[in-house]
Amino acid sequence: MINGQSVMQDLEFADYDSLADSCADFAWLITHGSPYAAAWKGYQQNHALSIFLTAVARVYATDPHYAQLVLTIANQGNVKGAIERAKAVTA
Repeated sequence: MINGQSVMQDLEFADYDSLADSCADFAWLITHGSPYAAAWKGYQQNHALSIFLTAVARVYATDPHYAQLVLTIANQGNVKGAIERAKAVTA
């Protein structure tokens, strides 16, 4: 969806040897990529996931509801626990 309209696009996507390689590349993009680096820096300071997801979604997604969808998923018990464990490991 772009501006509320369904749009077909012919896009190229990266091809990865493994899920781990794909996740590592995505993590680098979100933490170092120029459109997202400022949002990541803010998240490191305030740990406000909703603010981070909203900032990233503005650039990353064409669906205007993407940030809310991802936040809903992130707030599910099993995902929230995994996020907290990951924070503890990287702290």
